[in-house]
Amino acid sequence: MLTTIETIYSILNTWLNVGQNFTADVKEYAETVLGVCTLSELEQLIIDSDNPDIEPFFEYIIFPDETLLHTLEPTLGTPLSCKDVASLKSRLVTESPRIILHEAEYVCSLPVPEWMWTDFIARLHLKDKTVSILTASSPALTDSLSMETRSYLRTANIPDSPFLHTALLHFFMTTLPHDPLFRSMLSTWVEVLTSIPAKHRHTKTAPIEYLEKRRRRLYKAIFDANEFAKKLQRFNMETLMLSGDLPPAINIDDARKQIRIIDRLAIALFQKNVGAIEELEDRAWGDFCDYRRNLMLLPAVADT
Repeated sequence: MLTTIETIYSILNTWLNVGQNFTADVKEYAETVLGVCTLSELEQLIIDSDNPDIEPFFEYIIFPDETLLHTLEPTLGTPLSCKDVASLKSRLVTESPRIILHEAEYVCSLPVPEWMWTDFIARLHLKDKTVSILTASSPALTDSLSMETRSYLRTANIPDSPFLHTALLHFFMTTLPHDPLFRSMLSTWVEVLTSIPAKHRHTKTAPIEYLEKRRRRLYKAIFDANEFAKKLQRFNMETLMLSGDLPPAINIDDARKQIRIIDRLAIALFQKNVGAIEELEDRAWGDFCDYRRNLMLLPAVADT
């Protein structure tokens, strides 16, 4: 029977042997960074050259995708120790598996640089304990957590904190896995939890407070974007830029979707709607003003 390290190595080796297609985006990157247009040119360049731009190219093509993460997940019921991770890395460096690239009928095998394995193994998050802690706290989650959810939790860089684990467990106990917005709700909840400073994580009301703060920030961004659109109907972009008014860096539709997800989270987790009807008429974030009053005078041109 294979050990966990041997199983993981076998999965990684298979993933590398299956390889990647020399798709249009990979080809464009290779042409832009390395100046090669075909797979044969790339193979020759890597063999004969010490071009430093080869390093970011390997970073680009050797990155764990969802297929690899989902395949690895069943083997990680027990997180790996630091010693196990070091052993896996040592084996990868020693045996030096190669990655396969495909372009039409042409196939090439590229050696993976030794330095690449450290970053690659780190991106797999083999030591993360989030999933194992959650399933140990609530055995019912063992069957209800999908591979996609487990992979997401493992790669979300969630700090090892009892407060965060309790909040995550509360989420899974109060939401339905078949909810069409389940993944979006989980992603938003993780972002909110990880944004809470460590000094505030002992406060029970911190999650709802930061959830509400995030909602108000999104609403303010939508408000500012709408105000900017109104100003743009009266003044041109140059006038607004001279007055110090910058275009909103937000997608209004995405922000509104985030607000709906936050409302859904607040009702499901806290039986509370963090939004307020009055905010539709709230003008506390600034009224429309005539920017011509505040424009700086242009320097006078000396008569010649």
